[in-house]
Amino acid sequence: MQETSFGHRFAAVVRRSLIFLLWIAIAAVFFLNRDKISEAALGDLSGRTTPIAVVLMLALFALKSLTVVIHCGIIYAICGRLFPLPLALAVSAVGTVVMVTIPFFLGRRLGANGAKKLTEKYPRLAKIHEFCMENDFFFMFFVRIIGVLPSDPVSLYFGAVGANYKRYLAATLLGMIPVIGAFTVMGNSADDVTSPAFLASVFVAAGAAVVSLVWFAIVQKKRKGAHLDSENA
Repeated sequence: MQETSFGHRFAAVVRRSLIFLLWIAIAAVFFLNRDKISEAALGDLSGRTTPIAVVLMLALFALKSLTVVIHCGIIYAICGRLFPLPLALAVSAVGTVVMVTIPFFLGRRLGANGAKKLTEKYPRLAKIHEFCMENDFFFMFFVRIIGVLPSDPVSLYFGAVGANYKRYLAATLLGMIPVIGAFTVMGNSADDVTSPAFLASVFVAAGAAVVSLVWFAIVQKKRKGAHLDSENA
């Protein structure tokens, strides 16, 4: 039994490592050939090649939705490198919809048992849900903006618990705005890492998560204090 369990864990590690290496290879190909791809795809914004490039990026977002080991910021940065900034932000936003929708509806098929397994694997989900249990929209928004959990299991969870898709999508996009904007701008301005745009994008990405986590810690501490006071009363 132990050997079987070890074999499963080893196979999972190997699988995740191979997926990680695949994504590194994809990112490297895009970045090393970004000038050629950009010239070919975006030389004429009214031509046929631009829609092809957009569809290719959306396919990468769809692929990302099925893997946990890669941060979505890599895809946003690739968008920023390939497209002019307004178009890059639009592709990143639409790609986010694709990325969070696929696992959401896969989660619907998992049901309650799937949700239970996800909270067992990611205990922070249950903790944050308890913190936000009076407002599901806020819970869906908050878990995205703090970014402490991988995007794909979170999407699976909300699908598994039967969350309303429209509310889920609105809360998700609202919570991910800092990440979408920051990493897309970061990729767009990566030629000069000392530029105001690049530095501002780094500050926004880090600042949004830090402020949310500090706020979460403060409110949680107050709730614990109030709970202890009620017990001692």
